Amino acid sequence: MIAATIIDCARAAGIAIVATLAAAALDGLRGRRVLWLGLAAWLLVPALAVGWAWAVLPWAPLRAPWAATTLHLALAALRLAPLALAVAWLDRPPVDRAGLHALRLAGHATWWAWLRHGPGRRWLLAALVVFAPALAEFEIGARLGVDAWATRLFDAQAGGLPLTATILRAAPGVGAQALVLALAWRIGRRRGEESATGERGRGQRALGVVVLLAGSVVLVVLPLATALRGAVGGWNAVANRSAWSEVAATMGVAATAALCTWLLAGRLLTDRRRSGRTGSVVLSAMLLPGLCGPLVIGLGVLAAVQTPALAWAAATPLPLVAALILSALPFVLPARALAEAAATSPAAHIAGLVGDDVAQRRTALALRWHLVGRAHWLAWSVGLWCCACDLAASAILHPVGMTPVLVRLYHFMHYGQSAALSARLVLAMLVPLLVALVVGACWRWRWTMTRMDAPRG
Repeated sequence: MIAATIIDCARAAGIAIVATLAAAALDGLRGRRVLWLGLAAWLLVPALAVGWAWAVLPWAPLRAPWAATTLHLALAALRLAPLALAVAWLDRPPVDRAGLHALRLAGHATWWAWLRHGPGRRWLLAALVVFAPALAEFEIGARLGVDAWATRLFDAQAGGLPLTATILRAAPGVGAQALVLALAWRIGRRRGEESATGERGRGQRALGVVVLLAGSVVLVVLPLATALRGAVGGWNAVANRSAWSEVAATMGVAATAALCTWLLAGRLLTDRRRSGRTGSVVLSAMLLPGLCGPLVIGLGVLAAVQTPALAWAAATPLPLVAALILSALPFVLPARALAEAAATSPAAHIAGLVGDDVAQRRTALALRWHLVGRAHWLAWSVGLWCCACDLAASAILHPVGMTPVLVRLYHFMHYGQSAALSARLVLAMLVPLLVALVVGACWRWRWTMTRMDAPRG
């Protein structure tokens, strides 16, 4: 077990390093709309669809173990590069260039000062934070047949291994995740002032374009082309009543969990502002389970509902909703923080200074929706997508009669490719997007009408 844990941690470290290098390349496109559109496209294709598309390619060299392991590392790293980029953008090193020069004069190693205190710290933090979800990566590894830590845990639990034995098998990996995340928290406690990002050269921007295009091809174009091509002739499968019941069950649970996650993120941010250091510790503790992965959360919640005090909830969707909230929180909370920061920006304040003229008021409300309301809707949409695309926790905790659609498709994928499978996979990707767009339109109408009816002055 020790040897397997070392191999798994080395693989996760490799994924984290490659993801951080990809994020550093993408940083050359910071501030450009093409970067936001590209990263959004990367994340809108579920990891299960990415792994399945590459697994069904009729290319014999991909069947070799070394090729599958290398492909898994590359795909997982690109999937996690947006998280590494977000961590790097959120960090503020405590020492600026002048401070680094002073440390150099004091005899400190230049590379260590740059990595520990200077601009390199954000990339060190990004790699440390990404290590935990890299170790917990399940969907792509399972479809490519990689003998990874999360894959072995899932197969053991699905194969009937007692829960206590599965948790004991998970303990070394969870310990490694917690240790690395604790190190990241320890390094990132000291934060400096907001500093200007340096000018990016043409070579760095070109490298960012290359990485963005390569990631879009392997994470978006190929999976979508595979699914759409295979779906020809299988659209009658989506008319099946069971297919729509699975989609409805998935979206009902996902929408509920996304709303609860959005509200919880707002509450945690408020407590952090009021409580200072205590609020930061609580917030970090709440983010820890989500970074360890849905599979770990699912096993923990399953163990909790088998206690006498919570046995009544075992047959309800509540355990699954709780697991989805914890797994989506690390992604919803930064989006909610950005939305609340937009609400206090000078542009939002100016938009709030509205006169009595109706036309001016409508223009200001439209601008305020663009600056503030849309950001809150996007934060909720992030949660909806994370919850709707979950596989590991949903497979462990879903109630009988409410099988999520991706769980069903995961089981079908063991029997090979088919038109019906491709069509239902396309449906599973389209419905959450359509639900988010409909909710966004209703949210905008309600948000605008509420403020139009509000008393002026």
